[in-house]
This record gives sequence, C-alpha cells and structure tokens, in this order.
Amino acid sequence: MKYLEKSEYTFQNLFFLSPSVVNKRGVFGLLDHIRRDLKEVGLRGNVALSAQNKVTLIGLMTASDYPHNVLPAVNKLPVPPPPVKSHDSIPVPSPVPSPVPPPPILPTEGESEEDYKAKQLLEIIRSIQGVGVTPLDEDRVKQLIREESPFKRVIVSAPHRADFDAGLQHRQFADLVTYISSGVNVWVTGTAGAGKTTAVKNVAKALGLKYFFNGAIDSEHKVLGFIDAQGRIISRPFRQAWEFGGVYLFDEIDGSNPSALLAFNAALANGECDFPDGCIPKHPDFRAVACANTFGGGASADYVGRLRQDGAFLDRWVFLDWEIDSTLEEQIALSNIVDQAVGGEWIKLVRKCRASAYKNGVKVIISPRASIFGCTLLQAGVAWEAVVASALKKGIDSQTWAKISQ
Repeated sequence: MKYLEKSEYTFQNLFFLSPSVVNKRGVFGLLDHIRRDLKEVGLRGNVALSAQNKVTLIGLMTASDYPHNVLPAVNKLPVPPPPVKSHDSIPVPSPVPSPVPPPPILPTEGESEEDYKAKQLLEIIRSIQGVGVTPLDEDRVKQLIREESPFKRVIVSAPHRADFDAGLQHRQFADLVTYISSGVNVWVTGTAGAGKTTAVKNVAKALGLKYFFNGAIDSEHKVLGFIDAQGRIISRPFRQAWEFGGVYLFDEIDGSNPSALLAFNAALANGECDFPDGCIPKHPDFRAVACANTFGGGASADYVGRLRQDGAFLDRWVFLDWEIDSTLEEQIALSNIVDQAVGGEWIKLVRKCRASAYKNGVKVIISPRASIFGCTLLQAGVAWEAVVASALKKGIDSQTWAKISQ
C-alpha cells in the first residue's frame, strides 16, 4: 500500500465551510461530508476533526490500494456533557479540582545524599513523562535543578555599584571573594594547576578593581622599584596597586628570596611603605594576595624549588587552602575536545591515577592540567598512548607508573 506523505489538512486545504455550516451539520455530519469528498477524488482513510478545526486523515491511501474498497469506521470525538444550569438559567461552570501537590520525597535510613538527590530528580523525570506521580510545581523543579547544578553562579554585591554576576566559578570562589574584599592579606596555597591565579584575577573583576601581578623575586627592587641613573622613578606593580588601589597578586611567592620579602613586612602590617622616593600610605582599595604551592615552610618532595620564609612575614597573612575542583576540571577539559566520550575516558584515567597516587603515597603531581592538556592533544589527533606518555606519565619510572595506573 502507498500511504500519502501528508496526513493533516486544514479546512482551506480541502473545502470551505463556515462556522454556521459546521454547527448545523454537527461534528459527525461534517466528518461524513469530508469522507464523501475524499471518496470522490479516489482517496480512502479514517477521518478525525480536532478542536483547532484541523482534519486528520489516518491511514490515507488510494482507492485502488484499499482492501475490498471498504471505508473504515470514523474516529468519533467525545461529545462534552452539557453545562449545568441553575434555576435562573445562568450557566454554572463545572468545578475544577485543585491540583494535588506531590508527596514529599524524604530520605530513607542509610541513604546517601547523592542517592537522595537522584531520587528527587527521578521524580522530575517521571512527572514530565506522566508516569505515576503528580506533576511538580515549577518553583520546586527550578530549586532542584539549582541544587543539582555542578556549578554555582556567584553574584558579588559591593557598595555603590551594581551586583556583578561572576558566572560559573571554582567552588571556593565565593570564599576567596569574601577573604579578599575583607581587606586581610590572603595567602592561597594549593597544588599546581588548580586555578589559583585565574581565580584571583576574576575576583578583581568581580570587585571592580584593577589587577596587578608579579612572580617570584630575588631582590626587593623588584617589589619596591628603584631610581635609575637619570633620576627617574621605576615603579613596579606592587606600587601601582599600593598607591592607586587594586588587587595585587604575588604569584609563586614561596619561591622568592626570604630577605627580599622582608621589604613587605612594614607595609603589610602598618599601612605605610617606604619606596625609594618616600613613604606612601596604602590606598583604601589595595588588596594583597599571594599564591603558592606550599604554606611557606620550604621545599617538599613535590616542590623542591620552594624556600622557607621568615616567620614574621608569614604571620601577616591568612591562609586559604585551595583544592582541586573536579567538576570545573572536567568542564574545562571537555571544552577542548569534540568527542566527549573520548574526553570523558581520558578524564576518568587521570582521576584514577591521581587517586591511586594519593592512596599509595606516591609523590607525583597529577594536576587538572593533565586532563586539559590530554583532551587538547587528543583533539589534535595525537594517539592515546602518546598522550598518556606526554601528559600523564611524564617520565615516571615503570615501577611507580604500575602503582598508580592499575
């Protein structure tokens, strides 16, 4: 049998009928009329009329293809009951039952938070599909979606300026904003590649302040500046932030010469700094942030290039332990590769090796950069084994690799 491709027509596609004709003939009379018109042009099929004045032709085929040349029964639409009227003949609408709120989903004994949230989301899916539950209230659905989102949007409020939507950030970003905006000197310590520097830069944007930066130093002149042979004052990023306001980031501070950092002591504690051309008070909007891989206690098995810092210098900071945000790691890495399944397998391998290294006490660094670089190389067409060797193994001896890769 050859079915016609088009199975839905409006009245205008078939013939013209005014509302009075429709009302006069009734629904079933109208459908019979349509069936006769179709028969005259050699077509057969079931006919139904929708509430939007559309004719639906079901199983439409040519008369020669139709078995026994018999027209099937017409799909009858249900006739609504007549409205209930009161004694004074004024129509009274039928009462509409109020929607029944869904029963609360409560955690069972011994159920993990992850399983509990999964059960809540399952209720959403079932309500959308109409499987066995009352549809959820829209506000409740939105609330559950916000709770389940792996990212948290951060809205930063500050006096005399509009709220700033910092977007999707590291899960500790809000804490970092609070620390920095309070005015204390913040030392952010964490593993390499955890996003410390990027987070500080984004805090500066969120607070509406300029961002200044320098890396490890071996001389106080790289912080305070100097006067050159022509008598010109050569200032450094620290002075710009100190004098005019802004977020000043001292990156890799634990790799700096401890003697050079002593120039910071008076400034960080007393609010005045002795520059080569004189003493300058701190600007009210100056914020000092240091990023490091250690707490200033010197070299470790992973970070052998770090120097032990002076105790008086360390006392001028508050410390924020910056952790790896695995969800952020995954999102950034997967943004570098088209094949999300391959990228997901790579990230899974990186996390497995990282967890095994920690469990077995193996002193290797497997940072989020392994996930990001690996996905980038895979997208570029580099073979899997080559990516493992260059982005993950990185010269680790075979015995150690066997411990963390199995």
